[in-house]
Amino acid sequence: ILQYEKAFTRCEDEDIRRRIKVGKAMAQLLSKDKKLIEEAQKEIQLLENKWNAESDLSSRFLYNLASWYAIFTSQHEDDQKAKQKARKYLVYALVRDRDRNLWDWARLDPDFQSVREKFADLQYLMMKRLDEVDELPEMTGERFVKHIGEILKEMNWI
Repeated sequence: ILQYEKAFTRCEDEDIRRRIKVGKAMAQLLSKDKKLIEEAQKEIQLLENKWNAESDLSSRFLYNLASWYAIFTSQHEDDQKAKQKARKYLVYALVRDRDRNLWDWARLDPDFQSVREKFADLQYLMMKRLDEVDELPEMTGERFVKHIGEILKEMNWI
């Protein structure tokens, strides 16, 4: 956790700084220390309050945030809101990932074990939507939310 603090103070790139914050919050979750977990939850809430998920084009940041929620979900299995956020941010990240580098990793990533049922179906639906709406990875706002919402609904993830 201290290494994340060091990295944060040395980094000037805002996107990377946000990813460092999420990485630290993941480490705090994995510590299983109640105080650290509460700090992590507050940090994630602060990040989300200052940020617009539908406009963020950083697939890696979205993936990291989805990972945080997936880890939280594995520790708090009855928290359906966290599970939905993990899935939503995962879909955002994968749709934004034009090169599809994250797609194979997400399929195998142990962090997503608690939230990725029917992942092959998800990949199929996303590929189909991306073929229909080529500009979806760069789309923002209500149009983006509409398309992602339809994918999540078809998956019965919302």
